[in-house]
Amino acid sequence: MIKILELIIGILLFYSFIYFIKKVSKNEFYNKTKMNYFIIGYSIFYAISVYILNPEFTTFITFIAVILTHKLFTKISNKDLLFYTIVQWAIGIVLDILVMNLTNTIVEIYNLNTKLCRIIGSAFIAIIYFIIGNNKYMVNFINKLKKYLYNINYSIYILLIILITYYYLGFFTLKNMNNANVPIVILFISLFLLVLLIWYIIQQFQIKSLKDSIKLLNRNNEFYIERIDEYRMMKHNLISNLNGIKSTSNKKTIKLIDDLILKYKEILKMPKNFKSLPTGINGIIFEKIYNINDSSFNISINNKIKNNVIEVLKARDYNNFCEALGVTLDNAIEAAKKSKEKILFLEISESNNKLILKVINSFKGAIDIDALGTKNYTSKHNGNGLGIFSILNIRSVKLTTSIKDNKYCCVITVNKSA
Repeated sequence: MIKILELIIGILLFYSFIYFIKKVSKNEFYNKTKMNYFIIGYSIFYAISVYILNPEFTTFITFIAVILTHKLFTKISNKDLLFYTIVQWAIGIVLDILVMNLTNTIVEIYNLNTKLCRIIGSAFIAIIYFIIGNNKYMVNFINKLKKYLYNINYSIYILLIILITYYYLGFFTLKNMNNANVPIVILFISLFLLVLLIWYIIQQFQIKSLKDSIKLLNRNNEFYIERIDEYRMMKHNLISNLNGIKSTSNKKTIKLIDDLILKYKEILKMPKNFKSLPTGINGIIFEKIYNINDSSFNISINNKIKNNVIEVLKARDYNNFCEALGVTLDNAIEAAKKSKEKILFLEISESNNKLILKVINSFKGAIDIDALGTKNYTSKHNGNGLGIFSILNIRSVKLTTSIKDNKYCCVITVNKSA
């Protein structure tokens, strides 16, 4: 009687495996008549083998039969079939180990028939597969995980290793059923590996998504830099054309043209080497400089790095670096505007493990270097002193200040990512 029940439940498990992959992969069967013959043939073979072979071998036969069923009678790709098989197997092993632990506990407490408990446990696993296959949230989660996995660089051999690992976890648990501690330990190991695998896939997908976003931002940045160049060229040509028209104009028209030329010259006055600024901070610097409407303002930029700043810094360090750069530039521009010389100099350089940005500006009045950066100290009439103070409290960004030749110098350093 027990053997007949084992046979029925074994075939039920086979159907639940097929059903699970069918539902999560959203593939329909074709040649259903031939498929039914194949399933009947498997059932007969399984009925014979269950009396001859050990459970681990019959499980392996079922595993191969499920793969063949989907390969022969659906249009599922090899890649998808491998993924869904691993998911099915990982779920099955975790459930199997859980059932084994429950079986050991129930048998020990109530002194029930061990084989009967295992059969009931196997029926429970089959029902779980049917439930998961019909649960849209689980199906969506599995397919989202597949999307994440396919979007990262991974080797098919890693998936095969995972599959083999889970197979041997189940095999080892079955061999040590009589030892109450082994199935419990393996249950925690299998759950840990499953969570770790899902976490790794999601993390790698997020990293790839960030890299793709960086590439997109870089392309956008290049596009707008080119538009700025075109605009500058157009402005230059327009001024040249207006100067040409002046030679054939009367005094009143010349005066009008001179006014137009002066107006156009004041628009988009950028440093000549602005294009050399590294991607990742050029937008911030451009925004700050663009708002300077003083033609007597002297801006100079010296870039000594070729790297994309976003790619050499960790995400949090990059955000902190940008915050420090924004505050420093605001302070420097405001101080330089009030001075007679109106000088702003930026230098970007790097060492093997650090990114360094130096901002030098002219200023009017006096600055207490020792007090600078302390809470509420400011050299501005309307300032609150919190800008520099907040930067100095960022651990990943180091800020040093000095005064040399009546110029205020601020150096921002940040560690590169390893």
